[in-house]
Amino acid sequence: MIHYTGQLSEILLEPYQNATLRVSLPAVAHPQPGQYMLVNQPGNYDQTFPLTCYPALAPSSVDDADLVTLLADVPAELSPGLSLAFTAPRGRPFSLPKNIERLLCWSQSKRPAFLLPFISQALTQSCSVVLLSDQELVGIPIEAEVQPLAMQTELIVWSQIFLVEISIQELDPALTLLAELPKATLKKGFVLLSGEFPCGGSADCGLCTIRAGTKDFLPCKTGPLLPLNKLVS
Repeated sequence: MIHYTGQLSEILLEPYQNATLRVSLPAVAHPQPGQYMLVNQPGNYDQTFPLTCYPALAPSSVDDADLVTLLADVPAELSPGLSLAFTAPRGRPFSLPKNIERLLCWSQSKRPAFLLPFISQALTQSCSVVLLSDQELVGIPIEAEVQPLAMQTELIVWSQIFLVEISIQELDPALTLLAELPKATLKKGFVLLSGEFPCGGSADCGLCTIRAGTKDFLPCKTGPLLPLNKLVS
């Protein structure tokens, strides 16, 4: 497994920043939408599992091309200045088709920061973006429209692609509800799984195994972004 060394530049604690870590890391190692990476603190033998990080966006722009913002559940022992070991990004990067004009996103875990990289990508393609949320959101691009969750059914029909972030722990009940959608609608949906992938796809530990019908998926290997119709078929 390829590893990169990076330095923790800043820990972001305010919710409006929509990220938790700002790291100096070679640009080739920056994760793209639909990917994740693992982080270890060399020499910390109390760290049982590596930290799972997702790409995120912070509202403040930086000129340093090596700086990247990441979303993760940060342990207390991390502090700015530490040297960290990062795996190469895992999973297939998501590219929004050029002909898509309407994207719908929502977060089951109520952490819309997971979706910001996808929203940003869509806006750069002049795509109309709607984010479903009953929360007061800060740091969302003004070009993205925010609608209440009660509009979900109507806006799924409006969208050409919809993307829902779900934590692995909440996946089963969420899929039960989504499975009621028409089959044609399922084909335009994607699920972004958030959670911990401790082996990074190298050990087949099975902790992230998802059972969909008669098939098992290992998102640590396939990546955290999966077509909805594969999960409910």
